[in-house]
Amino acid sequence: MRATGTLAQLKPTGTDNTILSSFYFYDAQGQLIGTVDEKKFVTAYLYNQKTNSVTTRQYALATTATVSSTSVWADIIKLPADNTYQDSTKSYDLQGRLIKVVDPRQGTTSYVYDEAGRLIKETLAANTTNERVAYTRYNAFGEVTQVLRGEAANQLTSGMTADQVEQVYNQYAVKSFYDAAGRKTQVMSAAGQLTTFYYDKAGRLTHQINAEGNVVETGYSLFGEVASSTQYSKSLAATATDLATGTTAPSALANAVGVGKNLKGGELTTTFSSLVTAIKDATRDRIEKLEYDKLGKVSKKTDGLSNSIASVYNLYGELEQQTQQVTLGATKTTLQSSYAYSKRGELTSTILDSTGLKNTTLKQYDAYGRVITETDANGNVTRFDYSQDQGRIIQVTSADQGVTKTTYDAWGRQLIVNRNNNLTSYTYNDQAKTLTVKSPEGLQTTTQYNEFGDVVQVTQANQGKSTYLYNDDGQKTKETNAVAATTNYVYDKKTGLLSESTDAVGVKTSYYYDNANRVISQIVTLSATESQETSYSYDGLGQRLEVIEAKGSANERVTQYGYDKAGNLISVTQDAKGLKLLTSYSYDETGRQVKVTDKGLTTVYTYDALGRRISEVKDPGGLALKVEYRYDANGNVTRKIDEAGNSSWYVYNAMNQLVYTINSLGVVSGSVYDLNGKVIAQYQYTALQDVSSWASKDIVTAANVTVSKTTANLSRFVYNKDGLEIYRVDAEGAVTETQYNELGKVAHVLQYDKVLT
Repeated sequence: MRATGTLAQLKPTGTDNTILSSFYFYDAQGQLIGTVDEKKFVTAYLYNQKTNSVTTRQYALATTATVSSTSVWADIIKLPADNTYQDSTKSYDLQGRLIKVVDPRQGTTSYVYDEAGRLIKETLAANTTNERVAYTRYNAFGEVTQVLRGEAANQLTSGMTADQVEQVYNQYAVKSFYDAAGRKTQVMSAAGQLTTFYYDKAGRLTHQINAEGNVVETGYSLFGEVASSTQYSKSLAATATDLATGTTAPSALANAVGVGKNLKGGELTTTFSSLVTAIKDATRDRIEKLEYDKLGKVSKKTDGLSNSIASVYNLYGELEQQTQQVTLGATKTTLQSSYAYSKRGELTSTILDSTGLKNTTLKQYDAYGRVITETDANGNVTRFDYSQDQGRIIQVTSADQGVTKTTYDAWGRQLIVNRNNNLTSYTYNDQAKTLTVKSPEGLQTTTQYNEFGDVVQVTQANQGKSTYLYNDDGQKTKETNAVAATTNYVYDKKTGLLSESTDAVGVKTSYYYDNANRVISQIVTLSATESQETSYSYDGLGQRLEVIEAKGSANERVTQYGYDKAGNLISVTQDAKGLKLLTSYSYDETGRQVKVTDKGLTTVYTYDALGRRISEVKDPGGLALKVEYRYDANGNVTRKIDEAGNSSWYVYNAMNQLVYTINSLGVVSGSVYDLNGKVIAQYQYTALQDVSSWASKDIVTAANVTVSKTTANLSRFVYNKDGLEIYRVDAEGAVTETQYNELGKVAHVLQYDKVLT
């Protein structure tokens, strides 16, 4: 930009110069009464002083009028009668508190406050059969003490006495407790499960303990930043206590279960610290550490195995560089990735392994910050165009010149997706809460939602409908498919966890949980006399340690699992009480498997700097059967060298689609694709490709494949507009036709007795 000149001189000019403008209109009181956005969609704001409400009215169709800074709102709002709109209204009480929101899709949400101005009742989808309510209680300090929500709130009914109401809160509310400093010390679920919290003298959370006694500890830097997180593999015992001698748990915790009933919570004490010290296990506890730069950005992250990633940021807080020490083969290497930005903070380039392979992807933006080109590591370009219909249509042109145009409505929803002249349409009925999708072939699916976005009905063509019911916690309670087969779900009223499901043939599955809400038993009842139980156990980190299938039967099978300090699975022992069939795993610093030993047979894997597997060696101490892989910049396998040293080469097009496969003998097969990515022709070449000069070639291109198609065996494929195969002609000319029903499922397969010549 020039340092001098008038605004008119500084403005860009030219026929390709697109100006996007948004306009704002105000009344005499300075209130916003309307806007016209850059896509020319109109929004009006209506104020009602009598009801103390504001209605946002958004029109479906863009205005065709010319809008400028001199336009008058009264002229703009003269819209055609067919320009429908949606109203969203917010109503306030005399104290300015929001008391009601009316939304065209979510219905009415109402809010009730107590005399102190605290929200005590929230009702979603008010005055409908889907109404969901939440009640909140507070103590004298304004701290939330009890919450009833969804199914729990339904336990309150009209006409209850005060004692009955209290009984409901005691049985079904989630309760929170605080110390004198206002710190939350414990939260108790309706089922009595306690989560306990401890804090340092600065009021920062240091320990969190669930009802199974699993402990997470948080450490801080001198500047109050989270410096470490420790998850202990062992758990506190149910009898663990830091209460003073002779002190009992508060009566409010009388119904508590598991660990926590005898813990105080609040400010960290030496007594509680000693309880944590007693369960420390340096070989299994998971400790993650964080370091920060002067801007407070995370500069180094270290996992439980001391593997770290270092990050460097520019002056604007944007990630500029990341480095990590990794082992590639037998060599310890520093991997570096670099990121570059425009002056507006837009990511313009990403370079992976910037000191080695320099795998680079690029992005370009227009003046409005919209991506206009993306260039992959092979140099293939995808282009984005926003110039059509004021940006209401976005066109994406892929590297193979395939074109997808997407048209959006005023609410940013897809209306039409035109993929290479195959149109998929989307029709919304906000009153009925339905979305109808019509495929290019005319197949139609209508999905109906409730006010919470849950799918309640799916109707497909003439094939009936599937329906779904939900409880007031938003959990699915029943699903019925198009042939009236039903599956039912039952949930625990206090935990909200799935307790039982029954499928269409009457098979019942029951679920049981520990105090941390992890499944510990699953019983499948096949009949009145036959059932199977699977049980699960966990460590203090929540990692599954053991699974017992067909528990208690003659077919009982035990599988045990082991993990490293970063949470990677390092061992699986099948038939742990019998044959003890062990599979072990080893990982590199990035969490990639580098060694697998399965029942005594070892396979070793190596990777390149981009994390791509470049070799695998079976039985490295014996036969040492090695397979190697080579890649292009986009990560496509371009060459495979098998155990005998024979090579196969693979060639791709700009869309990363496999177009040629050539084996070590020069046998070539090829594929041709349409713009929708469908294979329309396959060639099996009868002539052999000369590969004698390819010994050093890790990447070959289509230009290197010189065999002629004239004598190749050709198979052809034809698709309908939905991308379903309708005709196949094999190399002998035999024709197979596939016909589909209204759901797009195969109805008939026809094989013709005559061949195409």
